[in-house]
Amino acid sequence: IRFAASSQDEPPSKLPATLFGALGLKRAVLCNSASKTFKATGWRIGWILADVHHTAKIRAVHDQLVACSATPLQIGVAAMLSDRQHDPFLSTLGAEYVTKRDLLLAALTRAGFHTGPIPTGAYYVFADYSKVSKLQCLDPTQAAIYCIQKVGVAAVPGDNFYLSSEDKARYGSRYLRFAFVRSLDLLEEAARRLD
Repeated sequence: IRFAASSQDEPPSKLPATLFGALGLKRAVLCNSASKTFKATGWRIGWILADVHHTAKIRAVHDQLVACSATPLQIGVAAMLSDRQHDPFLSTLGAEYVTKRDLLLAALTRAGFHTGPIPTGAYYVFADYSKVSKLQCLDPTQAAIYCIQKVGVAAVPGDNFYLSSEDKARYGSRYLRFAFVRSLDLLEEAARRLD
């Protein structure tokens, strides 16, 4: 389960309890990160909440996948986590993301993208560009490059998120991923460029 304190649908303090209550703690693994919770993209600091019988295997995988984040970043995340109940930054984050998300979704829809389910726990939109006339004949990498060079809006090719060539072709071949974590001013400019 990927959980973001920035979730737009529920107060952050209620989501983990709701999820663990519904699924049972023994069967659930909750993952989160400073990148999502504190808008600290690039810090690469995260945590997992799970029953003890899962944690040894999780730590073994973790040890093989990542190197340690810088100590000052770890100290910063620890400070943010220790005072998160009283932090006005976190209490307004969900509403801020709703505004940004809705702005980007509307701009992408006007430009001809199909955005599918509304994101509620992340700051990305995975958008189908198959009906966007200037992009529909391009593969995802070409479409992303076109968006960057001709439109001035960054996107990540959708097929980057799939390992096998079958999955890339089936699920990622008509998609671009857009992020709405940026400043509202920058997103308003991106919306203007997409129009």
